[in-house]
Amino acid sequence: YELEMSAVLVIFDYCQTITITVCLVITTPLAFFVYLKLLVIRPFSENYTFKLIVINGIAELLNCVIYLINYQLTNYPFMLNYYIYIQQIEMVTPLAVIHAFLDGLSLHTTLFIALNRLKTILFIRRLSNDSMFFLVSIILSFSLALPSIFDYCFTTTVVYRRFRNSSIVFPSTTNTNDRIHSQILQTVSTIIRIVVSLASLLVNMFLAVLITRERKYIDIADRNKFNGEKGLVITSIVSYVFYMLYFANNIIAQYFDVRVSGYSQWLFLGLNSLTPFWCLVIFTPSVRRLLFQWRNNGRDAT
Repeated sequence: YELEMSAVLVIFDYCQTITITVCLVITTPLAFFVYLKLLVIRPFSENYTFKLIVINGIAELLNCVIYLINYQLTNYPFMLNYYIYIQQIEMVTPLAVIHAFLDGLSLHTTLFIALNRLKTILFIRRLSNDSMFFLVSIILSFSLALPSIFDYCFTTTVVYRRFRNSSIVFPSTTNTNDRIHSQILQTVSTIIRIVVSLASLLVNMFLAVLITRERKYIDIADRNKFNGEKGLVITSIVSYVFYMLYFANNIIAQYFDVRVSGYSQWLFLGLNSLTPFWCLVIFTPSVRRLLFQWRNNGRDAT
């Protein structure tokens, strides 16, 4: 049974690696094309909400790419020379730092995007400049990622080890002499991730209630703006659902040692990383038009 299970998991790993990687190759250039237009074309470029969405989307995609290179492909012998090389030049831990930063940034900006949508829906009639909210969101998103970054910078080292002298390697972490500080940083990082995840859950649940119940209380003059906001809200909610699937699978794999969950990490991370862009395109008409529009025609950024 164990041999059959292992064979099934290996086949599953090949399939998910190829499928998600192909989707990533297709999505990344399209996403960067649309994100660039959101940053340079008016009125999108004047909307700080879209700036936050762009940062989140780019962080998600880059995080997925880094994970693919650093961890997912360790099971494939053709990558052995690459891992030997980056270990020789002592780049394994710096790449882990980059992954920790992008992972934290993508998670925390997801919360602030949801909070921004909540603020906008609650005060649909008010015109406000979100520059301060954007600045605070970026500062807090970076600050909340610091414990994990400091852990890899000062107390934890990542190395690649051979699996039974084969052509397959696996990442392994070792602590410096400052083991207590490492445990503190890891605990704080885990608590932050759980708190941010729960906060995002509550905000997105509230958003789901708002977009299903508030429409009848909105004046006709505000309906168009509400419909535009609804697309961004749906994007936030759906993206968060896929994140929670990834988060739950990660917890199961890490703390309950379930092999299927361990093998599924790449699948759920890939879906979590790809979802923000495609949800934005599907549920937000103005952004969808950008994908096929080569010139700015002055449409509203909703």
